[in-house]
Parts: sequence; structure tokens; C-alpha cells
Amino acid sequence: MLADLAHDRALVTWGAFYFVRYHPDQRWAIVEDADLPELVGRRTCIGTEAEPFGDSTVEVADASGAVVAQVSTAERAWAWVEGLEPDTEYVYRVIVDGEEWGAGELWDTLPDRRGGYDLMPSGRAYDLRFRTWPHPDDPTPRLRFVALGDYGVGVRSDSEVGELGDHSGGEDDDWYSSYYAPYRYVLARVPFFPAIGNHDTGDTELSDDGRQLEDNFHLTQRFRSTAGRSSVGPGLFYRLRYGRDVELVAIDTSLDSSSEGARRHFQTGHHRAWLEEVFSTDDVRWRIPFSHHPAYCAGPSHVNDEDICEDLIPLFGKGGVRLVLAGHEHNFQISEVDGRTYVISGAGGKLRENPPQNLEAACTTAWSGQCHLLLVEIDGAEARLTPVSGLLPDGSPHLMTAMSPQGQVLRPPFVVTDSRVVPRSVSTNT
Repeated sequence: MLADLAHDRALVTWGAFYFVRYHPDQRWAIVEDADLPELVGRRTCIGTEAEPFGDSTVEVADASGAVVAQVSTAERAWAWVEGLEPDTEYVYRVIVDGEEWGAGELWDTLPDRRGGYDLMPSGRAYDLRFRTWPHPDDPTPRLRFVALGDYGVGVRSDSEVGELGDHSGGEDDDWYSSYYAPYRYVLARVPFFPAIGNHDTGDTELSDDGRQLEDNFHLTQRFRSTAGRSSVGPGLFYRLRYGRDVELVAIDTSLDSSSEGARRHFQTGHHRAWLEEVFSTDDVRWRIPFSHHPAYCAGPSHVNDEDICEDLIPLFGKGGVRLVLAGHEHNFQISEVDGRTYVISGAGGKLRENPPQNLEAACTTAWSGQCHLLLVEIDGAEARLTPVSGLLPDGSPHLMTAMSPQGQVLRPPFVVTDSRVVPRSVSTNT
């Protein structure tokens, strides 16, 4: 898995899930964490704290096939590969005890003849390649990324599979269905940057899964090492600079149960100071905050967030923000307020089809009740937002339409423009 990426380095991780079939007529079932020691002889299978699988080497090669960087370890199942060139395509592989990890045809959870799902050969293999980011001082080339909100339970089908415990996210086996299985081929090439939501903490669940998030997303290795890049613990705040002209800022909008006087993590003293520094200048053309909870929401289940509106939106104004991304409400919404575009894309896995009732209060200009992911394309002074609801028979994206408050059909892309002349400053954030 390509866990993180910058202009000069990449974080590569590897792991495994184990399955058992207790009877030849039964489907494969995942081995739950509690049963790993007895059935497999391991305590863990993925994440920062996973036990090593053997003597491991990560090799990175350039377009000619020449190995340009490598790193070896016998103590862990992850490694930073350093010394790479900016804006350059590479291929990589992981070798464990002399054998290439994850090579050959893979097995996936697929529909079977009995009307359910089971593990079987997929006819697919990993394509292990990536392109490093441009240098932070260089103009940003055209950038495409996906915003995926509230991605649900993934490939878990029904009770006949009987495989994933309580599905709370508190154990590694919970993550197979919702994260690693459906996105494995993407995660091999594209890093995932999380925003903490209410189901990741004690806000909604019976327990806080923060430790599991830190382990599986390698948060310590990714965000604690570079000065100024993040504010971590408790809560997760970090910034990503892609070239000179784009910076994404992750904001933790979950409840803060550890601090007196602060309801939310972004109101806590050290996080607040970090946010004020990040948004103190209007020196990046596209500084894009993203969080789980939205500032403006027309429903049907949630309304405008007063804390975000009072505490964060003034900072967005100082930082030159023109586009804000969020999830939480399980539909698609666009709000336009004071020259700024707020997008809710929260139907990656679960959907609320009831129409929103507070369109005027949320300054809503478009909405849709369909499952989707959001493709964001930034090219110079233009950001194009395209919700995608699936694939057509020929494999091309099925673009999702939306509705205006007046009932008019609106077709993507939804375009955000920024015609400002933005002063530039040299940055070393990566």
C-alpha cells in the first residue's frame, strides 16, 4: 500500500488478512483479531504496529527499470523511501524473505453462484506505481483527486458471510470489508488522507477508535515528523502542499472530551493556534480545508454547524479559502456563501434519500440524493467538481446530476473560479 507521498519520498506499507473455511461447503470467513494467535500464530496483520513478516526490502525503480532507491527492515511492515525526484513516475515492489509480496493474481470478495459473496480468484493483480508530487516551490500542474465521504461498510454483504465482528472499526478485521478490500487497487497507487469523523471517535460509537486509526493510517509516521505540518493529539490536523498553488488542510471537527472549556477539537488551544497560523495569510491560490462535519447543511438529518461557522469561517476568510469540502450528511450539497463554495459529499457508502428541508438557511444552490464520490480537478484558476455515481457499461464514469432549489436539473461539472492575483511565498511544507 502507498500510505503517503511527497515530492521526495514515499511511505510504503504491507500486510495481510487471513481467512479460514471451516467446512468445504462454507464460504471463506476472515480470521478475527482475537483468533489470530491460535489460528495463524500472529497478534496483528496490518498497520504501524503489525509484527514483521520477515526480512523485507522496498525497491523503487525509475522508468528505465533501474532501482534508484531501496530500504530494508526486519522490525516492521512499513518503510519510508527517501531521495526521490519531484514530479517523477516510479514503480515499486516489496520483497519479503526473498519473495515478492502480493505478486500474481489476487483473490477478491466477489458474487458467487449461491447468490452471496465469497473469496475467489479475481483475474487482477497490483499495479505498483506512483508519481511523486511537484516541488513545493514549483507551479502546481493540473491536479485531480477524489473526495470520498462516509464510505460505509464496503464489501460486507449480509449475515451469511458472518465475518466482521461488531464492525466498529476497533479491530483490524473490521477494516477489511470497509477499507482495504474495496480500495486495495487504488491504495496501491494513491495515498489516502483521512479526516476524523463522529464514527471514528466517542461522538457516536461506544468507544473511541483513535488508536486503531493511528495504527492503520500510520498517522504518527506521516504527520508528527515535519515541523508545522500538523497538530496531533488528541485530534488530527495537518496540511498537504501539492506544488506552489494547492494546499489541503485537514480539520478535526469531532467532539473534544479531554479539554475543559472546548467542545470541539478545533477550539482547543494548541489546535486553534495551529489553525490561526495556517490561515494567517492569503498566499496560496487553492487552500482547501476538508473536514467531516460541514459548516452549512440543508438536511435532512443535520443543520448548519454553529461552532464551525463562528470559529472556522472567519479563519477561512483570512486564508483566502474559496472551496471547502465536508461529509457527514449522506447526500450531495453545494452552498454558496460570501464568495465561497461549500461542498458536502457524504454518500460514499450510505445514502439518505429524503430531500433536505433547509435549503434557504444553508444557502444551497445544488443537491442530490444519490451515492457518489466527488472528483475534484484543479487547473490554474479553475476547480471543477464532478460527482460520479458509478460506471457505465463501457467503463466510463456515470456523472451524477443534481437539482437546484427550484427543481431544475443541474449537470456537472460544477465550476469554482478564482481570478485573484495571489502573492506567492516560498514554502517548505510537504
